[in-house]
Amino acid sequence: MSALAASVSSRADPQDVQLLKEETLDPNKTYRWVQNSPLQIAKRSTQGYELVSRTEDEVETLLDNTKAPDDYIYNGDSVLMCCSKSLVKARRSRTSRIANDRLGAPVTEFKTEHQRSGARNSKVLIDEEGE
Repeated sequence: MSALAASVSSRADPQDVQLLKEETLDPNKTYRWVQNSPLQIAKRSTQGYELVSRTEDEVETLLDNTKAPDDYIYNGDSVLMCCSKSLVKARRSRTSRIANDRLGAPVTEFKTEHQRSGARNSKVLIDEEGE
């Protein structure tokens, strides 16, 4: 896949991505196989994902056995959903920023307390073994 190619995430087998004709995927979208249950579809919908429609999104499959009576694309107990790459990138960067803030908070609080205590030593060593 080129840098501009669409990406497809699989919740199970990486071979599942090969069920789709790559040239029919929108390079500005991220595709994901989602368990076909109302709860999982609702969860991904709140994250900005939409069900992929054969006619509206013009996505084609390589195998006839992934076709269903309705307009969506299925693979076993999974259904194909998509989301814009920019939305996925924004969500991931937000999640990463929150995680980094949480990891850095104890160190920042320790340094602040150390400075507040009036300690003269600018170098603080922490014994990891508690000795």
